[in-house]
Amino acid sequence: MKPTKTTIIADSLNKETIFSDILSDKTGMIDIEVLPFSVWVKQGYPPIDHTLELINCFNVIQKAKNEFRILNKAMIYPEFVKEFITFITELNEYQIPIDQLPITTDLDQEIKHIALIIKENLHIHPSLKTLCLNKKDLSNTLLYPTFHNDINSKECYDILLANSAKNYPLIKHRPNIIHLYRALNKRQEIEGLAQYLLDNGIALKDVLISLVNPDAYLKWIRLIFDRYHIPFVSSIDDHDLFIVLRYRKLMKLIKQPTSLNLIDCLNNDCFNESFKDLALYLKQFNISFDQCLSNFDHPLPKDQHIINKHDLERFNELITKASLQQQQLLPTLIKIATCDESVKAIASLAYDIMIDQDNDHRELSQLYLIKNFLENYLNDINSFLLLDQLLSELRNNEQPMTSNQLLVTSLTEAIGINRKYQFVLGADSSAYPQINYHNGILDEQYYARLIYPSKDLRYRFYLDQLESCFKYCDNLIISYAYGDFSGKSKKIAFELDTFIKRYSELTFCDWPLNENDDIPYDLHHLKPELSRKLFLNGNILNGSVSSFERYFNCPYQYFMQDGLKINSYDMNLNSAKLGTILHYIMQTIVNKYHKDYGNTSKGEVLVIIEEAFDPLKKIYFNHNDLIDIIKHNFAKMIIDQLKILAKIERNDDFVPFKTEYRFNQQITLDDITIDMTGIIDRIDVNDDQYRIIDYKSSDHNLSKKKVESGQQLQLLTYLWLIETKLAKDAEGAYYCNFKNNNTNVIPVKLNRNKNALEEFDASDWYESYHKEHQLKGWYFIPRSDTDKKFKHLEEFKMILHDNYQKLANDLLAGIIAPNPQKDACKYCEYLGICRYYQQANDDESEDSNDEVE
Repeated sequence: MKPTKTTIIADSLNKETIFSDILSDKTGMIDIEVLPFSVWVKQGYPPIDHTLELINCFNVIQKAKNEFRILNKAMIYPEFVKEFITFITELNEYQIPIDQLPITTDLDQEIKHIALIIKENLHIHPSLKTLCLNKKDLSNTLLYPTFHNDINSKECYDILLANSAKNYPLIKHRPNIIHLYRALNKRQEIEGLAQYLLDNGIALKDVLISLVNPDAYLKWIRLIFDRYHIPFVSSIDDHDLFIVLRYRKLMKLIKQPTSLNLIDCLNNDCFNESFKDLALYLKQFNISFDQCLSNFDHPLPKDQHIINKHDLERFNELITKASLQQQQLLPTLIKIATCDESVKAIASLAYDIMIDQDNDHRELSQLYLIKNFLENYLNDINSFLLLDQLLSELRNNEQPMTSNQLLVTSLTEAIGINRKYQFVLGADSSAYPQINYHNGILDEQYYARLIYPSKDLRYRFYLDQLESCFKYCDNLIISYAYGDFSGKSKKIAFELDTFIKRYSELTFCDWPLNENDDIPYDLHHLKPELSRKLFLNGNILNGSVSSFERYFNCPYQYFMQDGLKINSYDMNLNSAKLGTILHYIMQTIVNKYHKDYGNTSKGEVLVIIEEAFDPLKKIYFNHNDLIDIIKHNFAKMIIDQLKILAKIERNDDFVPFKTEYRFNQQITLDDITIDMTGIIDRIDVNDDQYRIIDYKSSDHNLSKKKVESGQQLQLLTYLWLIETKLAKDAEGAYYCNFKNNNTNVIPVKLNRNKNALEEFDASDWYESYHKEHQLKGWYFIPRSDTDKKFKHLEEFKMILHDNYQKLANDLLAGIIAPNPQKDACKYCEYLGICRYYQQANDDESEDSNDEVE
């Protein structure tokens, strides 16, 4: 007699566990089949291709969209059509006739009309309840526990049980032990879990990790578990099919051949080789896609005053490399530029480019997904929006082998997975219970008008289903992060907190996390003989004064940049290049007009500015609009500042002596000689004195604390060491700030002596403006017998000498460990190497600065 076949209805994830249970009791499985509910219940009915259904419905809706006034603009999106397909399916399951849809408003009428169109173009099986009722003798049918997303699904199982089906003999039970943990953020939460597994020697086959928010947590689990060498498998859809992402980027480039889209493809390795230099060149010089279709013609000016020789060499090197890569890629770029605009042509060309690449085994399997999709559906797709949407939904359907491995699932997949330990991660109120309420055109307000389960009923049902996810383990560990990476706080979900309190009075405690931050920072030193070889030439230390400031700002930064010569290079039109232009313009004006430079006419200033920017316009020829805006701002800034400087020049007897003076001077210390170089922006003299002026595009002033700490050496060092060459007395060192600061206009002021308000007139405001825009710095010669604001140069000479002696001693001793001043780490490009994070005292206040009046 032929044995009766037993059917077990279970999710695919549970199939391996079921087979393992059966084999432990029987010698074979010939008379047993395990099927998902959706497959089993529709046996005898032809399968429905839901992708093709979406395509057909989308095409029909596009043809009909002009019939609609309210929803016309929304109908071009695939998500709109998917929403209505889901809606029709729900109407079918809950046996709600379309004729009963509300038609109270114009929007209601359009919704009903669209629903009728969609239904006419869908192949719909009988409802699940109808199919279940039609099933005959089910005495050999077992129902494995599953998560019911909706009430209708649960009622279908009840119908089967009423028709002799039985529940699979998997016993729910209350966890023996419940632990509650929390962490500062999800990184610490997962790291705490990884350490918990290793410290307690828990067998990985006994562990189930259920993610309340899989999208936010899975990538962090991959990253952290890999670092801890903890293998795992996951049932969660992998949304990061990189080859599909690259394919979509290629289609976007072919559809819209722009430089930005090309750079995106180059940086994401969408072509067979790496073209990073080409991507950098296109970005730095704003090269258009059309310019990539012919040989790059980018001659650089040889003799000019803005870009130095070394920078031009780097420019030429990049242009050469980019040109070679462009020639290599040119045939493909031409195909892209000449491709037909049809969806089929774009998709086919993108695929042809993809198959020319050297793909590894995993990528080849993903590429097959694209190939299979295009063969089955491309001829029916006329919308790029639809094609991109469908590609974004491509997923690998491989079911992981779960036995003897740590398993990571979403929380709703945890029902029926019987393991000793279940860890529930991310159980905060933003993610739990995460009920799928209706949003969009067909929102909850619309569903409330239908014969449909109420929102409250669905909420309570969903909570019951979620609570069933916790009842198949011996040890339940629930965890959440009480903050995120931006510092926002989170709380445990109220619903989950209520569930926990039924079992115990436990409270949440922090994961026992061993942080690497507790390990003492390893301060490296160089051996003195190595340090001498690295920094000194014989017994001479060469360098600019600004580089020595860098050492005092942070010794490690100086070690990297001036010792190891690790320098990044920014080819952009950046602030450094604009600063060079500012210095050139002022040098030209002062050299041409000398003492009377402040009265330079606007026309002459514009001519000089045009000359200064001419090299940049040749180098950055695609940035002319940006350069014109910068030129306009420069003109206003310089013309305004010249007016202020003209008044300053009228009030003193100093005349410009040197501009952009190349400074070179040696100072002898105890053990070494320092050979200093630099450029002094301007030296002014009179009969007996000299002063130094440094041009700045932002507010600067001298600070005694910064001079003493070595952060401000440049201006005073120049003032000190130039003294012997000029044989004059040092009058002062000043910053000339070109920043156009706003002046507060105060209509009246209180005269406390007269106890009366005095009105300010325009001349008072003008004086305030000049005071805020004057030279800022220190002077060293008293201006009256009672002057107490002047500084004593001899005092600062000693401070400077002591600083340079300390610099020499530290370098000879090999001291290069990170010791940053306040805010030194904020923009340091070497922070990722030194791994030092300063803890500066934000309340530290600087000493008061004496400004020139």
